[in-house]
Amino acid sequence: MEILFLLIPIGAIALLFAFVCRAATGMGEASRSVPPGWLRKAAEAGQAASQYEMGRRLAAGEGVQVDLQEAIRWFRRAAEQGFPRALVQVAILVAREDSGLTEDETRRILRDAARRGNREAQRELGTRLLHGDGNEAAEAARWFGEAAKQGCRESEEQYGTLLTIGHGVMPDRTEGARWIRKAAEHGSGGAAFKLGKLLSKGIGVQQDDREAYFWLCIAVNRVPHEEFNSVLNARDAVGRQLSPWWRRRTESRAAAWSG
Repeated sequence: MEILFLLIPIGAIALLFAFVCRAATGMGEASRSVPPGWLRKAAEAGQAASQYEMGRRLAAGEGVQVDLQEAIRWFRRAAEQGFPRALVQVAILVAREDSGLTEDETRRILRDAARRGNREAQRELGTRLLHGDGNEAAEAARWFGEAAKQGCRESEEQYGTLLTIGHGVMPDRTEGARWIRKAAEHGSGGAAFKLGKLLSKGIGVQQDDREAYFWLCIAVNRVPHEEFNSVLNARDAVGRQLSPWWRRRTESRAAAWSG
């Protein structure tokens, strides 16, 4: 009887621990209601979803004090077990200025995530290498290329630009224009602007004022405010090479494409 009495609390604890793991695995409202202490126990026991949820709470300051470095640590542990989205969170957090990490630490973590195939980490690492103090354009181009192949719009544009100007890679204007077009088709206003200029000058593509005007019309509505006048001037300059009829037709086509 005494033995049975002792087994009841132990069984209850085991069941509660199993519930924590199951709730965290679901990543729904149930996981968010698990007390921090129990969640940490599950995370420390190696439960990947609990590790992810610990990272999320620490990054957001949800029920615990904000601790970005600790959050990164938990996200990385979850990522090592192949938990979805964990590498994305690692890439986002280490890029923040308030992460408390040195640039060398940030790059080391990003490289680890990039080598695991995370496109956000590849893009962020490429950006840091491209704008860093060292001569690292070649490595930057390589990571932009890897991210571009996974459909990262920003990387498609950047990789295409590097190929077009031959920075960090052997110049290949045709391939560069192809990647810039991909980024434009995926909704990048900056890429649409670049593609319009390439088409108007026949760089890497066949010269075509009608297509150039089309992409510049797209870009006018998608670039940041500070670039608006430059895009507008470029569009109007190309438009002057077309008849009023072609301008109206192309503008209608661009409006329909933008939806």
